[in-house]
Amino acid sequence: MSLSKIEKDIHCWVYEFLAKPNELLGWLPVCPYAAKALHEERARIEINTNLFSESFYEKYIPTFDHHKEDILILVSTLNERSFTEFNGFITKQNQCILWKEDVFIMGSHPDDTEEGIELFGTNEYNDEEVGPYPMIFVQKLSDLVHESRKLQKTNYYDNFKVKDYKQLVDEREELYKRMIHHRFTI
Repeated sequence: MSLSKIEKDIHCWVYEFLAKPNELLGWLPVCPYAAKALHEERARIEINTNLFSESFYEKYIPTFDHHKEDILILVSTLNERSFTEFNGFITKQNQCILWKEDVFIMGSHPDDTEEGIELFGTNEYNDEEVGPYPMIFVQKLSDLVHESRKLQKTNYYDNFKVKDYKQLVDEREELYKRMIHHRFTI
């Protein structure tokens, strides 16, 4: 299968940034799972000009099948929303809709250079390495919580700021508990 330029950019970003050991994370990779998902062909990338068009978003998120893939990456070739709008959209989807389906989304926005510096000592991963592509990462919520709990037993989160830890870990835990409670009360 021939990869598009965007897919090549994402592969490069995963192998050259996400999979590399990072001093601020106790020499663990920024994402210990991304390279494995690509290597084992358990990552699917879908590209559109508008990440937030209902036809694109609503078409692909329901097709995410955690039995066949670990992650679905939705990529936009246009940066049509501000960083604040982008994050608001993701938060609303997670808090109001997706947790019921055991799905969690995270995002990467080209205008979010401050996060890279704060979390990883660099913002290069949001510049030329991955390109100017807003992306939404669709994953199974329960899998994320399970793997995050494993990472909590290492020094992975030691250098995270409290607000970042709460956003990355506590939010997922809260949604996971809500999902479990919801399933047992129906």
